[in-house]
Amino acid sequence: MALIQADRVRETSSTTGSAGFTLVGAVDGFQRFSAAIGSANTCYYAATDGSAFEVGLGTVSANTLARTTIFDSSHTSSGTIHRVNFQSGTKDIFATYVADKSVILDTDGDLTLGTTADISTLGNVSVAKTLTITSGISGASTLNIKGVVSAGSTLGVKGNVSSEGTLSVIGAVSVGATLGVTNNASITGTFTFATASSTGNLDVAKNFSVIENVSVGGTLGVKSNASITGTLAVTDEFNFATANSTGNLGVVGNASIGGTLLVDGNSFTFNTASTSGTLTVGDNFSAKSTSRFGDEAIFDSVVSVGGTFHIQGNASAQGTLNVKGAVTVAATVEGTALTDGDGNLRDIPKSRTFADTTVSAAQTDTGNFIFLTSSDQTVVIPTASGTFDTGDIFSVVCAGASATISSNITSMFKVGEAASTATITLGANKIASVLFVSAQHAYVTGT
Repeated sequence: MALIQADRVRETSSTTGSAGFTLVGAVDGFQRFSAAIGSANTCYYAATDGSAFEVGLGTVSANTLARTTIFDSSHTSSGTIHRVNFQSGTKDIFATYVADKSVILDTDGDLTLGTTADISTLGNVSVAKTLTITSGISGASTLNIKGVVSAGSTLGVKGNVSSEGTLSVIGAVSVGATLGVTNNASITGTFTFATASSTGNLDVAKNFSVIENVSVGGTLGVKSNASITGTLAVTDEFNFATANSTGNLGVVGNASIGGTLLVDGNSFTFNTASTSGTLTVGDNFSAKSTSRFGDEAIFDSVVSVGGTFHIQGNASAQGTLNVKGAVTVAATVEGTALTDGDGNLRDIPKSRTFADTTVSAAQTDTGNFIFLTSSDQTVVIPTASGTFDTGDIFSVVCAGASATISSNITSMFKVGEAASTATITLGANKIASVLFVSAQHAYVTGT
């Protein structure tokens, strides 16, 4: 059974009462229902005897039209619409376009749908101007809109969504493939993107605002401002204001980025309203200006900030933390922290404690104390390029009976001695500091 809309369908009937119409033949210049609509299919119809009238959904069979659902009639009492109890005489029965079920562009060319628009059985949907839906929309393929998208409830599309205007959704947004918005995007509920796969992109040319959570399987690109109240999770890369040098990113909850976080705008502001929330970046983090974090910031690679770097809690970077301005961290920084805002080098790492027989010194030990808690332990200085450089310094504390510093670099000198040495022995409760004058040459003092 299918709902069929056909032109020039009109017959007469002499049926009385409220039963289905027996159709007696087409009016000159028109088609019969059975020929145009087809048996077992439905259509919208109107019926009148010149006085009483009825509009409804009818089901067609051979020479009959069942009055399946009534939308309007002259037989209405206390707000309830009834089938007309037709009297004797000829009735005019014809296919029509019911007002309650019609989809019509207004004088501005905008399309307004009053209830749920289900496009799940269709292919691509293209709207020339504005699409306004007071409830939800569900589609299996591409939704392409030249103007504004406004949904009162959920926007769910399994394919692509493209809007050349503003995307405004009161509820949730779920997109299976690509969402592209050339103006603003505003979502009150949760934004879920490409959950069926690990690929797909979100590209918003202007402002992006989500009250709840954002989940992006691929790349999230915002050319202007982005504001997320809940959790931001990006599997691949987050690119912010790459087309210009202005704009802000504000995240109140947690932010998790699998790839690169790049902020070319004014600032990255994270959870300044409270002291809780975590930022996790899988690759590099780069900001042109101020960056502020509420609780904890975790970086697997390089952190570069053009202005001030401020964290209420802890900062952890596997690589280098490079800040042009001031560094303010309420708790601790793990890794190497560099700032040239006042010309000083500031290292605030944690000490490492070992009971292992052999310990390999690392770049993260710069400015750090390596505590050795057992006897006959050895700290090895590796030769790998880039491990240490000019000005790097770390200390070794022997808390056991004895320890050895073993050098694999080109030369290691004990201060006060002319010849280089491959090993230096520390006694119990002794401390030695290793200062690099180049990547392959070091001096040891304080033994």
